Amino acid sequence: MEDGWISSIAYAQNETFEPLQPSVAGKTVLAELENGLAGECFRIVLGERYGSKAVTYGNTVMQIRDTVLPLSFQGKQSVIVTPGCQACSDAVQFPIQPGERCRLWLYVEGEVASCSATLQAAVHSKKGNYAGKLFAAQTQAPVVPGLEVEERLCGVSALQVHTSRGAGGHSIVAFGDSITQMGYWTNPLRRRIQGANKNATLLNMGIGGNKLLRDTHIPQIKGIQMFGEAGLKRFAWDVAQQPGVKAVVLALGINDITLPGGMPARGTVQLGRAVRWIPAVDCPGTCRRAECGRMYDYPLWRVHRLYGKNC
Repeated sequence: MEDGWISSIAYAQNETFEPLQPSVAGKTVLAELENGLAGECFRIVLGERYGSKAVTYGNTVMQIRDTVLPLSFQGKQSVIVTPGCQACSDAVQFPIQPGERCRLWLYVEGEVASCSATLQAAVHSKKGNYAGKLFAAQTQAPVVPGLEVEERLCGVSALQVHTSRGAGGHSIVAFGDSITQMGYWTNPLRRRIQGANKNATLLNMGIGGNKLLRDTHIPQIKGIQMFGEAGLKRFAWDVAQQPGVKAVVLALGINDITLPGGMPARGTVQLGRAVRWIPAVDCPGTCRRAECGRMYDYPLWRVHRLYGKNC
């Protein structure tokens, strides 16, 4: 890992396709991000976890406060991201604070758009490069009449910040399914962590419908990984490669039991192998604080050991 860089925001990606998401090829996408950590400079990581074709981004721009900051990739304005790979922007020397709302524009050049969706909401423009400018958001008719689907930011892996040496900045990853993704317990925990340590944050790497041991191919929907690859597979992409991770909260496995085709033969043995394969995770347990146990029915004891009292 590069010294000093920490993922301030990170996104777990699941596979999507048109018309579940609107076509943004040749258009500009805009999303508003909430930064998690203070840093003296920052960079954006684009990633294409799924898909079969390379995606070209002709222009990438960030706005922090009132300053519009064009991003470059190895000194160039445009970058091509191939399937299964990531592209990291050049560092931008500009201070960023936790809790700041930042705008991110991506001009998707050409005829291919990202198939790797995140939880982050987004809007898109009409055809053209509107990076760094406010525009009228375009809409798309729902696939099923009356069923509105919120547009998601695709093709982004993380916002990373660089902290000064000795600042002790780090992140904690919540790795789970929809119960994690929806933020019912992760959002309060993130606020608690940030309140206890301004140099720490929680990364929500939950995917609704995700399983620990099995992929989530949907035969009726083009066989895509609509709920992401198995946790065993995506751990390396979503957790192990994130710089600055100090601890992991595992909250994954219920869909292996409750969803059709979830539990393979000898699943218990495989689960044991999975836990041994993840050295960053302590043995499961529940927080010994009664009030936390009522709020979070998850193995949070390591996190509370770091940030709670009498745990």
